[in-house]
Amino acid sequence: MVKCEYCGYDSGTSYSQCSLCGDTFCRIHKLPPDHQCVKIDNWKNEDSVRKAQATPFIPSDIWNIKFRKTVIDKITPLFNRVKKATLLLGVITAFVLGIGLIILGVFLYVGNRSGHFPTFPYAGFLSMSCGFIILAFLLKCLKLS
Repeated sequence: MVKCEYCGYDSGTSYSQCSLCGDTFCRIHKLPPDHQCVKIDNWKNEDSVRKAQATPFIPSDIWNIKFRKTVIDKITPLFNRVKKATLLLGVITAFVLGIGLIILGVFLYVGNRSGHFPTFPYAGFLSMSCGFIILAFLLKCLKLS
């Protein structure tokens, strides 16, 4: 994708290359005075003026830049909040799952020993181990971030 050297607008296929400095610009900044060209002194030459004005101006470019500045810049903080909320939801889910497995393991272990829940001998131990592993991994991830 081609971006304007002056404003950073991603103009896609509608771009112009300055005949003086050779940089690429959107249709709004295609003329040397609009992008503060370093070789603006040479712009008085009639040849370069004709080349710079060869591409017609499209009003949709102004709308695209205004859209980017108004809508996209307002949406970006919202996406950042959604990412944080999703991360928080994942942390809460992992915590509840880990605690739930530990509690289930305790019930299975106690129930198996007393004969109330006849399961295979290590069901409670495996469930508690999984719960502790999830909590340990969660703790490690939270320390890293």
